[in-house]
Amino acid sequence: MKSRPIPMNPAAALQFLGKAVRRFAAARTGGVAVEAAIIIPLLIIGTVAVIDTVRFIGTAARLERVAATAADLTARADVAVDQVDFGNIGANNELAMFLFSANQVAEPDDMANDGRIILSAVQPAVGSHTVLWQRSGPYGLTLPSRLEDLPPLPASGTHIVAEVFFRFQPIVLETLGVLGPADLILYRRAVFRPRRTALTSLASIGG
Repeated sequence: MKSRPIPMNPAAALQFLGKAVRRFAAARTGGVAVEAAIIIPLLIIGTVAVIDTVRFIGTAARLERVAATAADLTARADVAVDQVDFGNIGANNELAMFLFSANQVAEPDDMANDGRIILSAVQPAVGSHTVLWQRSGPYGLTLPSRLEDLPPLPASGTHIVAEVFFRFQPIVLETLGVLGPADLILYRRAVFRPRRTALTSLASIGG
């Protein structure tokens, strides 16, 4: 029996899958049944892999916005209050509010349980960076900061750095070997200059 090529386009693959299922249902010969038994699982895996890929690209793009949001909101503050529990926000200038807002940008990805945001104030120095303060919230991931990889920054002034980690959970890409364990932790970073004050330190609650 002459074999049929499998379409690579996702829409065409789904259409081909439907036709294969209908042929299988109407089959009166063993050859068609064998063909369907081989092709249908492959098409299902391929379709799910396409969905995984689209999810991966979408999540990576959202994490860019999450990092920018966290760094920008912090940099806009006159005073940043040292309170990071985004489940118990008391004021709009608390770090918890900035983290909470960035978490919302990540939706539908669950940043609180599957990710982590680290906020840092950095003072550049020759050949290095001085971390003035660094905070994170009650996140599911506990990965350390990667500020040692921070590229050179302008030597004057403070910089607010937001680091975003997220544990991507594919359906089939890991099983197929397309993504390894290291690829499943996505990392994005954004750097903003404070707008009004240097933010070299954090204010205490009620201070």
